[in-house]
Amino acid sequence: MKMVLVIGKKLKSDGSLTSGYIAQITKVTQMLQKCQTMFVVISGGVSRSKYHSVARAGLERIPMNLRDRVLLEEQALSTQQSIKYTRELVQDRSVTKIVVVGSTAHSFRVEYLFWKYWPGAKHVLWFSPAYSSSIWERLFEITALGMTSLDSNEKFFFRIKRALLD
Repeated sequence: MKMVLVIGKKLKSDGSLTSGYIAQITKVTQMLQKCQTMFVVISGGVSRSKYHSVARAGLERIPMNLRDRVLLEEQALSTQQSIKYTRELVQDRSVTKIVVVGSTAHSFRVEYLFWKYWPGAKHVLWFSPAYSSSIWERLFEITALGMTSLDSNEKFFFRIKRALLD
């Protein structure tokens, strides 16, 4: 069965969704409407303490009649955690194809992290960009890819990334 993964984006300080995350959820909604044989995992934990999870915020934008094919992964606070927790969540399902919906710049780091933390999925992984990345997002993702490869257990880089994004 085809699985579509949405890796969450941190909520804005007022609890609202970023335009990139809205684009991801919009694309996933269109995919759900077109394909009845797929399911979606929306991944993202609580990024702002007074708000609900990023995954739940994304689910609220999906029409009620499509939500029965959506699973929430509400623990992850990073791309790495999204991949690891999603793998655990769907381990009993027969996943034949994984489509990750995100930004164009994020694709390289996502592919690297899938290779590292879900190696069996590498041959079924596809990337479907929901929006084009700005030059700043591309530079951030190139830097993040380098730092992720040096600090793949997120002992150092994760704290720096969180500080930069707050």
